[in-house]
Amino acid sequence: MRKYYYKQRGHSAVTALLAYKIVCLALILVFDFTVKLITGFFFLVASANFTTYLALMYVLRNQETPEGPIMKQKTRPFFIFMNCVYFSLIPMAFIPLTAPNCDSIRRYPPSMLYLNFIFLMNTVFFYWIKKHNFFQGEKHESNWKSSLLGTDISTTQKNREMFNEQIQSYNKYLNILSVIQVVIIWLVVRYIDGGCALACDANGTQWLYLGVGGELFIMGMMITIMMQSVMVEKFLYRIPNKHGQFDTIKVSKRRFRRNKLRVEADAEEPISVAVN
Repeated sequence: MRKYYYKQRGHSAVTALLAYKIVCLALILVFDFTVKLITGFFFLVASANFTTYLALMYVLRNQETPEGPIMKQKTRPFFIFMNCVYFSLIPMAFIPLTAPNCDSIRRYPPSMLYLNFIFLMNTVFFYWIKKHNFFQGEKHESNWKSSLLGTDISTTQKNREMFNEQIQSYNKYLNILSVIQVVIIWLVVRYIDGGCALACDANGTQWLYLGVGGELFIMGMMITIMMQSVMVEKFLYRIPNKHGQFDTIKVSKRRFRRNKLRVEADAEEPISVAVN
């Protein structure tokens, strides 16, 4: 995050995403060693899924290659739709029928099941853009080839190679996480709602383990959150760092602060006007 801070001369969307993924890891420990509040876990899973989606949106909409504007334009309707889908979780959390709580009939709330399907929707979109080959530019060669004029072709190629590696990494993690989401949905329908692994407290706000099965089920959901944190860190930091995106940062932390203080001092210095 520090390298992104220096590169952007301040905080950015990337530093916020990386910082929140660290927060998610800390919240997992809180959930694991304290009461298993379903509402808290719901918002933790929802925010983890949403920030993973935002990471993909950030990269697709800020691609520094000639085909980047085409990809931004083509994917705009999907991002508008997915933002609406994710924000629809807010009212669902307060509607009694879909709120994140449990009862004798439904151990796994519908709002959390909805989260699993949203994640799979994101997977479908990812494979859709791969099928239409937006990021390679092959289908739109006539549109972006002329924009290479006057640009550094080697830099463009490096950015494209970095982006392709990011997509491959995202694809690998997304495949694993999508399989886990399908397994979770199957377990909920087949076992969890039948009361085989989890039970509810008297108020329906907490999960109670009925054995090892319940512990493994919740552990699997925690693992998906941890995997998403690793996935976003690699997607937004490790791969760009590998491709030299931070090599141009030559200002040390101490010098950066000194220069910042100098600029602030110059701005506060009163301007004297000589009167003849």
